[in-house]
Amino acid sequence: MSDATTPSADLVTAHKELAAVLLDEFKDPTKPVSARRACDMVALAMAVAVMQNREDHARFKAIEQELAALKTAPKGLDYRGIWQRAVPYQRNEGTTHKGSLWICLLDSARGVEPGTSPATWQLAAKGGDRAPRNGDHAS
Repeated sequence: MSDATTPSADLVTAHKELAAVLLDEFKDPTKPVSARRACDMVALAMAVAVMQNREDHARFKAIEQELAALKTAPKGLDYRGIWQRAVPYQRNEGTTHKGSLWICLLDSARGVEPGTSPATWQLAAKGGDRAPRNGDHAS
């Protein structure tokens, strides 16, 4: 069964058959074409355009649905570097502050220091003691 956006196989077949008949009549330049046949050809062209429009509409709807799904899908982390008070942070952006990695939970956060507002920042990775580097010695 076809839906509103898909032409039935019978309709497509009928249009193809009508197109073949009409095109045969137009091939002979010595044979006059009746007004009725010219109207049939215009109607056929319009029907084909409508079917194409329905197919395009169905494709666009599918693309719109995919886009909507992508917009609501979980997003990865956008790392913004070391936290700076003047930088506006957005949801799912991460920053490093005092050795820890923090994720912004709001759509807009400027001047709110990570670790001071649980509604604004979530700790993702807690910083620890610095690992010794070459030349560093434990005391």
